[in-house]
Amino acid sequence: MLVPVNNSPFPSQGTDRSVIVKRLNEIYGPAVVNWNVSIDTAIEVLNINEADFIVESTALLSKYTSDMNRVIRTYKRDRVTDDNTLYLFFMTLSNLGSSRKGFMPLAGNYGFIFNFEAQDLELLAHELAHGAFNLRHTFSDKSVYYFPVNQTANLMDYAGGVELWKYQWDLIHDPESILFAWGQDEEEGAMMDFNMSEEMILDLLKSIRKANANSKDELDLSFFQLSKGSKLDVEIESVTFGYLGISTNSGEKVLSSSELSFHPLMINPSDFSKVNCEAPNGLDGQFMKFTFKLYSPTLPPRNPGYNKTEFNAIEITVNSEWEYYLEAYLLNQVIPKPGDQFVNMEIVPSGTHGRHGGLFGCTRTSKTNCSNYDNKYENPGIQSGTQFHSGVDVRASVNTPLRPALAGIVFSVTETFTPGVYVSESLGNKIIIRSTLDDGRDVYIMYCHLNEVNVNVGDTIKVGQIIGLTGDTGNAGVRPDGTRGCSLERLHVHIEASRDGVFFGGTARIDPSMFITTKFDRNGNQINDN
Repeated sequence: MLVPVNNSPFPSQGTDRSVIVKRLNEIYGPAVVNWNVSIDTAIEVLNINEADFIVESTALLSKYTSDMNRVIRTYKRDRVTDDNTLYLFFMTLSNLGSSRKGFMPLAGNYGFIFNFEAQDLELLAHELAHGAFNLRHTFSDKSVYYFPVNQTANLMDYAGGVELWKYQWDLIHDPESILFAWGQDEEEGAMMDFNMSEEMILDLLKSIRKANANSKDELDLSFFQLSKGSKLDVEIESVTFGYLGISTNSGEKVLSSSELSFHPLMINPSDFSKVNCEAPNGLDGQFMKFTFKLYSPTLPPRNPGYNKTEFNAIEITVNSEWEYYLEAYLLNQVIPKPGDQFVNMEIVPSGTHGRHGGLFGCTRTSKTNCSNYDNKYENPGIQSGTQFHSGVDVRASVNTPLRPALAGIVFSVTETFTPGVYVSESLGNKIIIRSTLDDGRDVYIMYCHLNEVNVNVGDTIKVGQIIGLTGDTGNAGVRPDGTRGCSLERLHVHIEASRDGVFFGGTARIDPSMFITTKFDRNGNQINDN
């Protein structure tokens, strides 16, 4: 596909495509390659920095520059693209100087032609060879046969020739060569641009998950080797990942073979590291990279098997906020819906008040203190009783991993209470997390009766993160006479919310169930969202 950018006079809708097709087919005829050429209407990309398109070196760039990516993103935003199509963008630069007149990375789908003239059809053939067939320059030290620059009549030299040699024919007709070169040499070949479909990305993730479900410690992902792709708004179970990107390498080259071959792309599906990384081009925010190391075959006389190497096999990049959900998915772990504390959300009954009494508001009748809170809290829930209940009680047995309703910053921690020991009128060990809502206001959510606290004041907390373990501290513990403040079948995490961070006696407390994904009716029964 030939695409003019801004004021480029070529190609136009009057351009004779047959001339281009004829010349490309003449050049590639010895390799039995035929071309189809289409011309698209121009795209407009404002405020282009021409210096970002200058290619002075004879070596290929390792990546598209930022303004090259702007052109690509603009086209992909406005037009329907196809991973099996090559795109050449034609641009007019005011001062090209001695810069190269074309750029297309190895195995790239997108290339650039600068200040094109009608007699430069060999230039198109040269750049397409980089992207379509992964052919290197004849003067590259990675080329099969090396010649100094401008010393041959080969298409991949700069002397204007159009010859293709036998080894190049072989590469053209070996589809794997396109993939192999990317992983072996990032200095000459640019990283491939979005060649993995969303289906292929999901298949790779499912393969890792399935291997972990079957307790495998070796997983061969050679099918996916030397690929790269990224997608926006990818849905996996209950989570929509704003960004999901994957790049894969290959297994190590088999040195003893005269053919181009590689060991399997082997990983341990449960062995990966996580590190914060830069945002992908064109995106803002915080991102996390998951890295699986390559495992290579052991050498004799050791027993057959695989050893971990220092080389990266697979890298997966995701928005940091969904770090724990991707991790749980890969490890085949069951994880609550974002915003829920547990997989099974259930309001615990409160004595004679039933589940109704486990909700926020005037839901109980043991005391008559509701008048103390008139008009002093928002969304007071069900006010059919005389006793105010300051939070919601969600069922949780001892030492159940607890996840927060909202991401935020740890505001306060209390971890001085002994599990199982009764303390009158106490909520035991607690965590308070401050979160900023979409409207700019803060909310403080407190989680109580914990046996273990896994965070510290000032920590940044993400949805899905385990912040502690539930339990029976405070008035949920065991009294000296052996009776329990909270029976085993009624153990729960008590959750409160406040606008100002003041809880005991505070006047800005609100219903925490507003921030929990699972919803409950007036009787405390879960509402089926189907």
